[in-house]
Amino acid sequence: MPIMCFALNDIYGDIHLDIDGKKIFYHDQGSILTNKWNSEQLERGSLNKETVDVVMIIENLGILQEEELKVKTHELAVMIQRYCGGAEFEEDIIRAPRKEKDLGVLGLAELEGIKDIQEPVSNDDEAKMNAAVKEVLNNVDVESKVEMSVDEKPEVELPEESPIQIEDFKHEPIDRNSLKSRIKVLLKEACEKAYPHADISTLSIDYPRDPGMGDYACSIALKLSKQLVKEPMLIAEKIVSNIEAVQFIGEASVMTPGFINIKIARSWLENKLQDLAGEKELYDNTLGSSESIVIDYSSPNVAKPLGVHHLLSTVIGQTIYNIYKSLGFKAIGVNHLGDWGTQFGMLIYAYKTWGNKKLVEKNPIPELLKLYVKFNEEVEKDAAMADKGREEFKKLEEGDEENTKLWEWFKELSIADLKKTYATLGISFDEYIGESFYRDKMDAIVQKGLEKGVFKEGEGGSVIAEFTDENMAPCVIKKSDGATLYATRDLATLDYRMKRWMPSQVLYVVDTAQNLHFKQVFDIAQRMGLTGNAKLHHISFGRMRLPDRSMSTRKGNVVLLEDLLKDALEKSIEIVDEKSKDLDKKQRAEVAKKIAIGAIKYNILSQNRTTDITFDWDKMLSIEGNSAPYLQYTYARCASILRKYDEANLGDKNNKKGKKKEELTEDPNEDLQTTLFDALEKVDGYDDGMKPFDHPKEQMVARLLVKFQEYLVLAAEEYRPNLFTNYLYELAREFNSFYTTLSVLQAETKHVKLARINITKVVAKALKEGLGIIGIEAPEKM
Repeated sequence: MPIMCFALNDIYGDIHLDIDGKKIFYHDQGSILTNKWNSEQLERGSLNKETVDVVMIIENLGILQEEELKVKTHELAVMIQRYCGGAEFEEDIIRAPRKEKDLGVLGLAELEGIKDIQEPVSNDDEAKMNAAVKEVLNNVDVESKVEMSVDEKPEVELPEESPIQIEDFKHEPIDRNSLKSRIKVLLKEACEKAYPHADISTLSIDYPRDPGMGDYACSIALKLSKQLVKEPMLIAEKIVSNIEAVQFIGEASVMTPGFINIKIARSWLENKLQDLAGEKELYDNTLGSSESIVIDYSSPNVAKPLGVHHLLSTVIGQTIYNIYKSLGFKAIGVNHLGDWGTQFGMLIYAYKTWGNKKLVEKNPIPELLKLYVKFNEEVEKDAAMADKGREEFKKLEEGDEENTKLWEWFKELSIADLKKTYATLGISFDEYIGESFYRDKMDAIVQKGLEKGVFKEGEGGSVIAEFTDENMAPCVIKKSDGATLYATRDLATLDYRMKRWMPSQVLYVVDTAQNLHFKQVFDIAQRMGLTGNAKLHHISFGRMRLPDRSMSTRKGNVVLLEDLLKDALEKSIEIVDEKSKDLDKKQRAEVAKKIAIGAIKYNILSQNRTTDITFDWDKMLSIEGNSAPYLQYTYARCASILRKYDEANLGDKNNKKGKKKEELTEDPNEDLQTTLFDALEKVDGYDDGMKPFDHPKEQMVARLLVKFQEYLVLAAEEYRPNLFTNYLYELAREFNSFYTTLSVLQAETKHVKLARINITKVVAKALKEGLGIIGIEAPEKM
């Protein structure tokens, strides 16, 4: 699977792709470039330090399903943009028999006004042209879709709309009052002043790769270059000259090839940190305006133990729930239990044949698992045994009293056991509603689908749904024997949720293996009018990998979540006993538990949820690097500094006789206003050679602290907790760098000390609240 990147600075004219029979050619106005993107055939497209425009071609991906290909292509594009910088990207999947695809590259021919280039130009001319090219790809935001406003409430019954795409659109922005949002408004206004007729719909604000370049970056000048037929640098300079002067922008600059970089004003940072060190909150907890969002996560099967494979859905789902709730949304967490199906017929038969009531009551889940495993072992010996299970389930469906009582008993024991494990992990739900709840609601769904023409009769009296997408096979809604399937139950579940909660979004936190299932269900639900204006999202994730361990409940070799938690606790106790000898035994046990649970959760949340996750205990429990113990230790360090400061009563010497601390009041005349730390210059004992926030380490931490809300919102909008955990890690890392470089309690002057204490207070506040949002406790001592 060749993956190749090439610079487009040296390409002449727009690049196109042609298909001639089975051969594929990439060409521009100069000549046919190549039939494959490789350095031997396309030397003039090689990457170098001066590269501005880049195209990435991934060939020979025919083995992937269409939906999986789209998802993976988009994830790769987002990753490249996020970690390599640059303007908006365009992604495309090229398949025969399309004869030509314009790759959307503004080449030298168009930039220089050259209309017909028949032959490649000379090297000298090429070099001159290269110096003129300052623009990256003129891209289209492929994710943009029209969304409902947060004030709209969906109706339960609405006309049909076009099918929903899974994770193929953006929300209306959640955050409208952060610094990032305000800067976006200012740049939008500056663009409108500079170029009133330009299309600036793709304007976005990003974070520069190099923090030294600024706090925010905008690539709109690069996107406007082709539209305005002007040099990006000139466009950027004109936009910057039209930015309104405001207190929070310290500097707006232009960098090659046309990026606009914004730096936060130091005086604004100083005042903001002073506020945050007091009562000011780190983020706005009213952004959601009580908008309802249903989140479906964990969803284990009744009468089976929680295995490590349940961790991802449980932890990711709970964290997304916490994030939305913290922002003011009415988050509704639902545990959609698997409590219906043929497996309960198997379990009922096994219990009637080999079960012992006292053993089950004493140790419910392990005993029920043993019975389930024994039944399947017998089936392997005698396939006819499977019919016994189906017969018992049929009796259950028909309301048999004995089977119903057994099934309800199994459920009661299972939920009680599940809640114990959830409590250990800090997991909670607003509702426990199993599939069985919807069994009397499915006939209505089938009938409605037939009436609307979404369903039709299949072979043998079955009911199916077909799709316009050729890559989606028909979905069976009802079998020929009248049995329903997961799709039927999910449609009935969605209908119930819409009528009960009227949510703006319904999120399904389920592994990536169910991509096709949810694509089918979402398409059907939209055509049936079940969703109103609500958006449906499948929050997919990869698999859990434990070295040398496979997982299969049917064979009984499932790796139990309970065992994993015990392993984590034992390893954490060893670390705490070694590193925290000043704590007593009870304190060490409490810290070890917080570290163990935190390490497991953070190992999941700190990674891109679409990747497979392998447990590495050494990495997870390390107090150095991107781990929960590292963040917990950083918080404990902050808490220790603040305790020592309070114990010494520093900063309060003027208050011993009951005097009130002096406070600076705002002057209504803006020209006369001053910052707290500028005012300190007039106080006796101030050292002009050392001002608060003079040091880059102080400024770096402060600049990160004011972005807490932005990263929290970004994680919510993209359903990716790792964006927020990575922010917390970066904050902890920068604070530790600040702490090891500069003295806090022994600072040069009392005013510098006060500034550094405030930084420490806000870092402690951010780490404690941030870890709390992702479900991790922050110990005061470690």
